[in-house]
Amino acid sequence: MSTRELQPSKYLTTNQKRTVARIMEIMIPGDESDPGAEQVGSVEFVDIFLGDQEEQDRKDIIMLIKFLSRPFGIPYVKLPTKIQVGLLNLLKNGRGPTKSIAAQMRMGFFAILAMSMTAYYSNFTTPDYTGPTPWELIGFDVPDKMIPEGALDRPELAHIKRQRETRDKAAN
Repeated sequence: MSTRELQPSKYLTTNQKRTVARIMEIMIPGDESDPGAEQVGSVEFVDIFLGDQEEQDRKDIIMLIKFLSRPFGIPYVKLPTKIQVGLLNLLKNGRGPTKSIAAQMRMGFFAILAMSMTAYYSNFTTPDYTGPTPWELIGFDVPDKMIPEGALDRPELAHIKRQRETRDKAAN
């Protein structure tokens, strides 16, 4: 489990970020040779994903994260791994008292999965991570034209902008 110090963000409280970080760790685990979502700090980029959602979609995702943050009145991160995974499977399998609720649960699971994958494969890493990025591991360097205009001007991505500038100077 992560030892990273998390701070509240624009859309999530610290506890909600811990929950999302743990979910990402379960969905995108790392090992000795491949970094997972936790190692590269993907949770720090969830706000970018949430900010790009329609307001109602963002509210729905945040509501589900709030629910997952304290199921049974216990913080998600303090539950046994088996129960954490079981809750995610309930969402994924759309188990609910009605078809409508079951469908909403499935959509919620896939929204969280999409958020996790987007944050991880954005290729953004936190300043304390010095290993290979997910895209470097597969041998792909993200061309500048694929990075949304102005994205690297965000304060939380300043270190990536500096890395790219240093790389470009070394190449010339």
